[in-house]
Amino acid sequence: ELELEKTNDAAGPINAGDRVVYTLDLSHGAGSSSAAYEVELDDALVPGAFAIEEVVSATLSTAGGDVDVSALILFEDGRLFTAPGADLDLALGERLEVVYAARAPGAEGPASATARWRAG
Repeated sequence: ELELEKTNDAAGPINAGDRVVYTLDLSHGAGSSSAAYEVELDDALVPGAFAIEEVVSATLSTAGGDVDVSALILFEDGRLFTAPGADLDLALGERLEVVYAARAPGAEGPASATARWRAG
């Protein structure tokens, strides 16, 4: 079982033109008992309300140290996602953190992120 948490650095309401930094934190939950294979991360911001500007970092924290996996994270318009065919696995106890920046050209609104994987 994986747990996905999404946070942002906005101190208050998000206004047109504001730059907002989002963090997606994907980790094994307390009930997790196996590795997660072929992880697909997808975060669709409110259509027309946010434009993703950059992936700041994408880090896989492993027992052997941190690994930069930013080449596996793509974005287009208001959507951030794992690259098609990316072989992104999370061994038991590993954690993936993706940090990206978006600009709010229009109205604010709710957004959600999802993750899918195959259990081992």
